[in-house]
Amino acid sequence: MVSGGHSLKHKQIPSGPHHLAHAFNDAIDALGLESRIKVIILALFDKYVLKQLGSIYDDFNNSLKEAGVLPHLRPSIQKSPDARGSGEAEDANQSEETSEQSQEELGEELFGSILDMMASRRRVSPEKSQARANAAKAAGRQLGGAPPATHENLVSALDNIQPAKRFDFVPDVNSSAGAISNIEIDEQFLNRVKHTLAEERHKLYAEVGADRLEAVDEDTIDLVGMLFEYMLNDPVLPAVAKALISHLHTPYLKVAIIDRKLLTDSDHEARQLLDSLVEAGSHWIDERNLKRGIYPDMQNVIDRVLKEFSDNVSLFGTLLETFKKRMDEFRRKSDILEKRAQDSIKGREKLNIARQRASQEMKARSFSENLPQPVKDFLVQTWVDKLIFVLLRHPDGEMSDDWKEALRIADEIAWTFEPKDQAEREELEKTLPDLRKAIEDGLASLGGFHQEKSQVVFGLLSSVETATIASEKVAKEVPAPPSERVVPISEKPILEPVPSKPVVAETAEK
Repeated sequence: MVSGGHSLKHKQIPSGPHHLAHAFNDAIDALGLESRIKVIILALFDKYVLKQLGSIYDDFNNSLKEAGVLPHLRPSIQKSPDARGSGEAEDANQSEETSEQSQEELGEELFGSILDMMASRRRVSPEKSQARANAAKAAGRQLGGAPPATHENLVSALDNIQPAKRFDFVPDVNSSAGAISNIEIDEQFLNRVKHTLAEERHKLYAEVGADRLEAVDEDTIDLVGMLFEYMLNDPVLPAVAKALISHLHTPYLKVAIIDRKLLTDSDHEARQLLDSLVEAGSHWIDERNLKRGIYPDMQNVIDRVLKEFSDNVSLFGTLLETFKKRMDEFRRKSDILEKRAQDSIKGREKLNIARQRASQEMKARSFSENLPQPVKDFLVQTWVDKLIFVLLRHPDGEMSDDWKEALRIADEIAWTFEPKDQAEREELEKTLPDLRKAIEDGLASLGGFHQEKSQVVFGLLSSVETATIASEKVAKEVPAPPSERVVPISEKPILEPVPSKPVVAETAEK
């Protein structure tokens, strides 16, 4: 109906099982797993995902109904009544069993599937068959003629091959030799570790006899080996941590033989200890100085396992409890450092914003040509720090009285050097001492870092003050212009009359 009546193939239906299966296949392809492991994962996907999609598709159908797409459509499946009844009962039983299945049971089922697959591979593997035949021949017995090895035989053999101390080529924090240089990129070093683990397994086969191993014991040995090979291929774990943890290969073989739950129960104490060592090694090892990180604690755990573990699995629980406390300490330190780093980043961002805002205000007050250059420098370099300090420390920022007071002082500094009339000079003479005091108090909160530049400004302010006082004194001493001076009557001279000559006489004289 949505496509206009055109029929669709299964792979064209949005959100259909075809798309879901292919999406899951693409996801596991990205993990780089081996084919035999993919088969197990796909089998579990079929059982625990695809067969329980009914509720999801019910939601899809309800959404379509609400949108008006075939709201009255009723799906029907042609099936006989008996088959339908038995199928519904089977689905109900399966759903009930699934809901009751615990994580441990799932792990055991997965482990069983892996063992079945490995048994199939072993039956068709000529290398395994030849190895068993060679072992029987070397021991002077016919293949299958010797009784299978018991758990006691395996544990005893593992006791004989378990190293009593760490490998000589692994760094020791208690040694003066220190860490191996460039150990994180030394492929030959890792190959040497892998070769050592392979030698331990060969020693076990020689000690017990490969032809005497039960299939489940042989699979257990292979699985533990795969577990440690996976650890050695971890791209995040440093090589020095890989080499250290690899010492647990033989002890963990022994644990797996003694207690099969190691490989099926994720809550097993030995399993958790191994996971914790890998996690700690990935986060808190400083290869430049192994004594600074968690490497010494990891080394202590390894040493205790090699020296103390025989058949008492409870040792791993004791070591796990102690090591987790150390991990919690490093985790808290890491959280503190991370928080400080985040605070530092936020602080730098806040500082940049405050600096831009303060610089904007000071540049607006220092553009006047009447300002001496030292005063401009003081405003844009020194007093700007005062404004930044206010923005960073005061919760109200630009709304605070301290910010407004700092701007007022900057305005007064700029106004001091502007041309003034007589009334403004008189006002300046009164305010200069207070201005000097305000500047001193403002810079006191910044420490003594700006003393030199402030003294220059104080000197200029003193010059302005001296010039202002002098100009006022001169203005008082200079007399008023004659045209404006009122002369008292008592100071006016008494003028006597001048006798005039007769005109006729004057003419005659000429």
